[in-house]
Amino acid sequence: MLLLVFYAGFGLLLLLGLYALIEIKRTHNKREVLRKRTSVALWTLDIVHLFLVILASWNRVWFLPFSDTLSVPTGLVLFGVGTLLILAGMVTFRSLRRISGLEISKLIISGVYRWTRNPQYVGWFLILLGISFIGRSGLAFLLAILGIILFHYYIIRIEEPYLERAFGDKYYQYKSNVPRYIGLHRRRTRKEKNQMVVPVEAKAILVSLIVLVVIAVSIALGYLICVIIGIPSSFGFMLPLRLFGVFVLASGSILLGWLFKFRKPVDILISTYVTITKVISGVPFDDSSGRTETLVIQGPYKHVRHPLYFDVVVLMVGWWLLLDYSFLLLSAILLLLWFNYVVAPFEEKELKAIFGEQYERYLNEVPRIIPFTKRRNPETQQLSSMHAI
Repeated sequence: MLLLVFYAGFGLLLLLGLYALIEIKRTHNKREVLRKRTSVALWTLDIVHLFLVILASWNRVWFLPFSDTLSVPTGLVLFGVGTLLILAGMVTFRSLRRISGLEISKLIISGVYRWTRNPQYVGWFLILLGISFIGRSGLAFLLAILGIILFHYYIIRIEEPYLERAFGDKYYQYKSNVPRYIGLHRRRTRKEKNQMVVPVEAKAILVSLIVLVVIAVSIALGYLICVIIGIPSSFGFMLPLRLFGVFVLASGSILLGWLFKFRKPVDILISTYVTITKVISGVPFDDSSGRTETLVIQGPYKHVRHPLYFDVVVLMVGWWLLLDYSFLLLSAILLLLWFNYVVAPFEEKELKAIFGEQYERYLNEVPRIIPFTKRRNPETQQLSSMHAI
């Protein structure tokens, strides 16, 4: 039965692929947008392709002897990054018709498209590879790689020539500055850098990606430490302890909502972006340009100076208790050390330079990341217009 499903799926992929390729070439040669039936065929093609990869991965067809504790986290990270890229691309497009190729009124070069010309293709590739890693299926890997090759052929031979004809010099300039998939921008002159204004959504997306990479690295390091030291992959937690993990995750989510009540997520991301650019470019820490919000000690900031970092560690501990993977506990410890001894000192140096004595008093009274580790002074309650990330 499974073999028949795969045969039917492969046949459907072939028919849909040929039909879509012929229709797209015909409409692009006429400089027209896609017809609805062609767009439906493309969406169906993607869904069938994804279904076959999931099916092969679920049934572990052509099983690959990877370590389960390594392949599953790797697959989850790839899947998460891919999903984030696709969502970022969709948010930038802001139109399902434009995403589906039914409208091409303007060239999109903002948001995530500042770093890659094809974020949704890259995201799709990562999702397929992530699913393949999770199931450790050789057939799933083969289907993913074939899909990547065919998409690459489509982009090179059909999509990019069409965009060159449609947008002319504007697309040629964009093409020369931004990589097709991933890579570095063309090196800009100092004058171009001074004139460049990075959109808010681009800053937020960049910081989100950096945070995701940091978490992924901590998971990978945690796994390597477990392997090197010989720590068991799991401790055999009983059901009550796993249910407590659900409680910890729920508590972390509530804490995150409480935090966002006092600071919007975009404000946190922009503030982090400003700090990162200061560290990289050597801008003095007392330069307050780029900051758009005041600092507060309300809500969770009454208890710790960096509640977001505390929450990330709490969520990681919650996942450790729920899934019973030892490397997740090590990852939580590594994240705590990273936040406490690397990231927080840079941010606090900046905040002290900007807010002076007022922040010094707050710093002396409120613990950095772990609550209730420092005695509070009632005078701290009267401080205003302060916060830390």
